[in-house]
Amino acid sequence: MSLMLPVSLLTSCAGASGDGSSTAVSAITESAAEATTQEAEPEPETVTTDHLAEAVAGTWYAEMEGMPLEMELKMDGTYTMTILPGSEAAETQDGTWRTDGTGIYFGEEETTSLFIVQAEKWEVTAEEVLAEAEAENAPETAATDAETDTEPEAEPEMQTLLAWEEANVFFSREAPEYYQPGAVKTDTKSGDLDGYWVTAFVGVDGALLDAAVFDDHTDIYIEGSKVALGGYLFGDVTEDFTFADGALAYSYGEGEQKVTIRMALQEDGLLRMALNEDTEDEITLYLVASATDDGETAEG
Repeated sequence: MSLMLPVSLLTSCAGASGDGSSTAVSAITESAAEATTQEAEPEPETVTTDHLAEAVAGTWYAEMEGMPLEMELKMDGTYTMTILPGSEAAETQDGTWRTDGTGIYFGEEETTSLFIVQAEKWEVTAEEVLAEAEAENAPETAATDAETDTEPEAEPEMQTLLAWEEANVFFSREAPEYYQPGAVKTDTKSGDLDGYWVTAFVGVDGALLDAAVFDDHTDIYIEGSKVALGGYLFGDVTEDFTFADGALAYSYGEGEQKVTIRMALQEDGLLRMALNEDTEDEITLYLVASATDDGETAEG
């Protein structure tokens, strides 16, 4: 069976982050506008009240549906909110803000857009996210005594958050640490890529996001040069790839319809799958090894 992944599908996936970003950026202010029809709150003090504004002015970070958000509240009463900051798909919204010390109000809205709350401080690193992804695909094992022994928990450190309750989104002062791909290994041998792999991250338009953002369930099974590909990008096909220069490669189609696939191991243990590498339609999948080894891939 030949692989039938059209360039148009790659293009539509590459635009997925950009198409949804404007909706995500404006959703906070839109939800506040809808709330005004339900119940009006007293007019808050303006941002020019320095002792209130100074406590919340500055840069805040959040994640919405797996996509990073960055918001800057300025002391002059203006703000900027950017989704996918630093990527080619980044979109920014500007406006005005004010506070009454308990919440943030955008524009002329009379209802609270973001609530100022205190919560326990947490720290999630990219390594922890990766470890969680690997654990989800690891075989279940009985807990050891060392794992079940617990030590008394220390008193939690508190932090100030800006909470958008309707979407369960919390803005924090600390920028989250996102996964950074490892370098491609230079000593990979034929057979080193063998096994079952599932997608953990997707890179598109300069943004590197959790695979769940794209509802991506691409999985592959490699045995030598034979590769079974599953998920909505590929359906359910098996192809013979070519191993050269430490990577497995495959291509089909002609001209503008040509699609290339290249898979290589990284130093961090993930498998990098580049589709249409070094083109404007490039999509890169980062896959983690799974415990499943029966050669079965997910349904398309």
